[in-house]
Amino acid sequence: THKATWNEHFQSLETFQLVHGHCNVPVNYTGDSSLSTWCKHQRRQYHRFKCGFDSTMTHDRLRALNALGFNWNPRNLAKRALVSRPATHEARN
Repeated sequence: THKATWNEHFQSLETFQLVHGHCNVPVNYTGDSSLSTWCKHQRRQYHRFKCGFDSTMTHDRLRALNALGFNWNPRNLAKRALVSRPATHEARN
C-alpha cells in the first residue's frame, strides 16, 4: 500500500539521518537509490499541501519529517553554504 511504502522510505530516511546527521540525501546516494527521489517527492507534495492542492502529504507526515529535521528547501541550504564559505587566500590577495 502507499502508506506502507511511505513508512519504509521514512524509515530509510531515519537511518540516513542517524548515520549522516542530516536529511539532505544526495542524488547519487547508493545506500537506497530511491531515497533521494522520495525526498524530492515529499517536497513537491508539501508545496501542493501548503497551497491547498490535492496532496499525499498529511499533518502527521509533516510532523514526522519536521521532527527528523527534514530540509524543505535544499537550494536555500546550498546558497547559504556558498555565502558563508570563507574567502580563499587567492581571492583575498
